[in-house]
Amino acid sequence: MALMSGGVDSAAAALMLLRGGYEVVGVTMSLYGAANDSLKSAAAVCEALSIPHFYLDISKEFKNLVVSPFCEAYLRGETPNPCAVCNERIKFGAAVEALTARWGEDFEVATGHYAKIIRQCKEVCLARADCRQKDQSYFLSGIRRELLQRLQFPLGCLRNKEETRKIARAAGLPAAEASESMEICFAAEADYRKVTGGGGRGAIFDSGGKIIGSHKGIANYTLGQRKGLGIASQEPLFVVEINACDNSLVVAPRKEAFKKAVTADHLNILTSRGINELGPLHGKIRSQGEPQRCKIILSGDSVIKVEFAAPVFAPAPGQRLVLYTETGIVAAGAVITP
Repeated sequence: MALMSGGVDSAAAALMLLRGGYEVVGVTMSLYGAANDSLKSAAAVCEALSIPHFYLDISKEFKNLVVSPFCEAYLRGETPNPCAVCNERIKFGAAVEALTARWGEDFEVATGHYAKIIRQCKEVCLARADCRQKDQSYFLSGIRRELLQRLQFPLGCLRNKEETRKIARAAGLPAAEASESMEICFAAEADYRKVTGGGGRGAIFDSGGKIIGSHKGIANYTLGQRKGLGIASQEPLFVVEINACDNSLVVAPRKEAFKKAVTADHLNILTSRGINELGPLHGKIRSQGEPQRCKIILSGDSVIKVEFAAPVFAPAPGQRLVLYTETGIVAAGAVITP
């Protein structure tokens, strides 16, 4: 089963599977309960590939498991990661469950994500893509470990996005020149505040407890944010605290936004070995950038705390803490807490 979005990545992934001798069936999820351009594009790709195409209405689950929690998290002063949640709960959660209920477990699931599934020493692991600039393993860290053996990520071995386009272009696929979306699918990145409602106005404090301004609702801000504060200051100020309890923000110079220790819950371990047995670890607290050296200072059934070798900038509650081995294997993922 190839999850087909209508874009070039999923189109190229399906083509690579066909060329690898797989029997491929295209499945497109409807996240909004109605036909749209993505569904039409995916259908056109499947027709060009001469493979069956199915439609899966998963709009109710998407609203309940992704959109509503997204809005609630912002109103709690958190910075949710809807793409990671969607992968965990929808693509590799509710969608796989629906497909399994219909066809059983005798199929693999493939997507156009840039990541790798590595089979070694009788274990199946999630790993970083060869193209580090496009690597999406960070967003996949919530997948259940037992599901990894049923996954395929054909694009993980490609060097760059242009190589993906060349594969689709050479085959004459209609999605070859499709533009790349960098926005939240249910709300343009700049307008996600319209989805949350923003919340009510409140006070902005400096780190000494003095009121120095007012904000437009805590859902409009995230830790580490500099723009949009509306405060004149000789030194640039950044959001270092978001307090839902009294609807306030605390701002301070950039140096005060750094932390060495990061705590996270909903721990999802992706290897059969304990994470304390994997040797040196490197962690990421946001999707961009390279993983940084860290060590585990506390771990339990669902909670983990790590200390970075060097302080990291503005770890935001709701974002993911993802741990990697030195070879790029994803050891674990968790959700950052205050």
